[in-house]
Amino acid sequence: SYFYGIYKSTVVMCRRALQLALEDKMPGAAEKRLTLGPLIEKAQEQTPPLLGAQSYSLALGIKDFGDAGAHRKEVIEAEAARMVLVVTGRVLNELYSPSATQSGQGSNAP
Repeated sequence: SYFYGIYKSTVVMCRRALQLALEDKMPGAAEKRLTLGPLIEKAQEQTPPLLGAQSYSLALGIKDFGDAGAHRKEVIEAEAARMVLVVTGRVLNELYSPSATQSGQGSNAP
């Protein structure tokens, strides 16, 4: 959607990708049907936390941009959508890094 200029869709899909990744990493979270905000907070309550301090902050930003794309009549510019894509990649890389899976966090998905 980014390459076709549909920037609202881009940030909404990033938000959803983060939500699905957190559900994947926290067994039972999907059944509780938590929204992204509570999922991010629950990820921080894990021992050890699923996200480092910087990734936690970035995840909240992904949520905010995704919420704007899904629920508000704001215009999402190309640069903002690109930034959300890059940030989402960083957070997902942290969630699925070998160190996270070796410590028993979530699945072994690449």
